[in-house]
Amino acid sequence: MAVPNQILDGTPAYGTTTITINAVTYIVNKKTITPNWSSTEDFTAAGLPNRKHWTKGRYTWQAELQLASGSTAFPAPGATFTDTPPNETSAVTFAVTVVPQEEDNTPGGIRVVNVTAESGSSFTTA
Repeated sequence: MAVPNQILDGTPAYGTTTITINAVTYIVNKKTITPNWSSTEDFTAAGLPNRKHWTKGRYTWQAELQLASGSTAFPAPGATFTDTPPNETSAVTFAVTVVPQEEDNTPGGIRVVNVTAESGSSFTTA
């Protein structure tokens, strides 16, 4: 059996970020928070650009999360959590929207899941 090049002992490494979703804590291997912007442009009577108004919309949150063990549950779609995007003064609430069920049977491999979430203020799940 191959020796794993990483050892998971359940303790986050120094400088590691964690996120808690529905009372389960995950180690964040990689994370991207993207603000979504929209714009409206005005034109002159001659059809030339006159001015443009930019509006910041919701955030998209994407991350690769490390599962602590083989029995750690994947985050469920609709689960909510908070995180603070750069340049924001307070935490933003996110809801999990996409959780592909990927399996990797590498001997000694560490289980990870890629999660996508969207920001919002009120969420309803069916």
